[in-house]
Amino acid sequence: MLREEYGATYDMNAAYGGDGPIQLSNPEWAFPGQKVQMAGWKELGIGQATEGAGGNAVGMFWVPRAQDLVNQTRSYAVTGHLDPALERDNFDVLPGYCVNQILLSRDNRAEGVMIQRRGGDTVGLVRAQREVILAAGLYTPVIMQRSGIGPRKILESAGIDVHVELPGVGMNLQDQPAAGSAYGCMFRPSYFALLWIAASLQSRQLRLTSRSTQAPSMRHKHRMSINVLGQVSTQYLSNSGFRR
Repeated sequence: MLREEYGATYDMNAAYGGDGPIQLSNPEWAFPGQKVQMAGWKELGIGQATEGAGGNAVGMFWVPRAQDLVNQTRSYAVTGHLDPALERDNFDVLPGYCVNQILLSRDNRAEGVMIQRRGGDTVGLVRAQREVILAAGLYTPVIMQRSGIGPRKILESAGIDVHVELPGVGMNLQDQPAAGSAYGCMFRPSYFALLWIAASLQSRQLRLTSRSTQAPSMRHKHRMSINVLGQVSTQYLSNSGFRR
């Protein structure tokens, strides 16, 4: 539907794996106003990239949702990796703890981590038998620098002994800028018109998603969305001085 009506494109070979546990899919419904937005960008000379996750994220491109198309549920690290791992006997989760630094051997090999309970003073050591995998997102370079791994100038200014000089640690942060679009209505729509528009859009989305979903709570969720939109519309009209 997105490819035919909206011109959506993607490249499976350029960006995505084959049989991983995280599911990606495109929605079966999109807000019609996106067509106007895309046309406006094209008039400004902004082109459309075939795939945004393939190394050429310049211009317009479609971003798939991390959602299982079969049951319409979110697919992410918890459902794909954590939940199956919780069944293993050799896997433990320590909520409420943070990692202060990596424990390094004399030859600068990672031997474990130093942990501390949040809001507490007790510090513990966790030793590794094989390897240490550091996957802390934005805090990964912070932990590395605390451990003496990073740019010499930064470590020495903080009073940290330099174990491994790596100038790139903590550099080249690529943030995710975003821009929103706001629309002004040239006329004051009626209360019932707003409710009809909200109900129509939600009803169409429900019909499209219900074709491939088996989740029993989907219909209730969409009915709740319609009620919320109705409340927002009422609040908007009330603030505008409109009364039924």
